[in-house]
Amino acid sequence: MGIGSTNAAVEEYQALVLAGEAPAFYGNILTSTVSIIFMGTPHQGSELVPWALTVANIVNVAFVGQALRTDLIDSLKIGSEILANISSAFVARSAALKIMSFIEMEIERPLTTLVGDATSLLLSPCVSVC
Repeated sequence: MGIGSTNAAVEEYQALVLAGEAPAFYGNILTSTVSIIFMGTPHQGSELVPWALTVANIVNVAFVGQALRTDLIDSLKIGSEILANISSAFVARSAALKIMSFIEMEIERPLTTLVGDATSLLLSPCVSVC
């Protein structure tokens, strides 16, 4: 079971996709994963990415290095081709998994919007609707 942040979700997607593509090396990841819990993960991207990038850049300057991976944060933009490709590949690999998604129902301060709206929180339109 995997539990984590939005960036962890992208990494889980990638790990399961890689396990499916190279089972001789990583197949145990796919066979050992039985469920995943997503907590407010904006699977279709988030409008808050510019703010998150600003905070990440400030943290990275303060720590004189790359404490936070801005490339992963940037891939969470709405309409991101990287996120769309990973999500599509993940859907094909996740058919046997038990997936639970928890979503935000209220805006938390200091934010003025939810991290993800109802559409962005769907794993994919087909997985969530079909």
